[in-house]
Amino acid sequence: WSPDASRHQLFTNTSDGAGIAMVDLANPSTQIPIFAGYAPYSVSPAGTLLTYLTKPTIQLVNLAAPQGTPVAIQTGAAVAAPIWDWSPNGQFIAIADDANQQRLVRIDGAAASTPVPLGVTSARPIYFAWQP
Repeated sequence: WSPDASRHQLFTNTSDGAGIAMVDLANPSTQIPIFAGYAPYSVSPAGTLLTYLTKPTIQLVNLAAPQGTPVAIQTGAAVAAPIWDWSPNGQFIAIADDANQQRLVRIDGAAASTPVPLGVTSARPIYFAWQP
């Protein structure tokens, strides 16, 4: 789906189960592969970008060119299973790694800044709470 309804897209397992694909609901028989293999992924609030995990990085994909080269976001040293979340306006991604280090990444178009360390928490967050 697309939040602004300009595109009607669905993200699903590829027909062979080997990855994630984008499906245009106007032509559901056509799948556009985005990445191979199983990985957690998240679509930006505007529906224009997608992130997915390839240890030790989070990959950023511009959905206008889903088969292009993704941008690698370095997540830190301890990233067996990081969690990340988009800010409501889609301009930032918050990341927490396995060592409870939190980082903030600014998203500019389909580019990502170097992660800025925010500090270490005593417990790993389960989710991020954004304030307007």
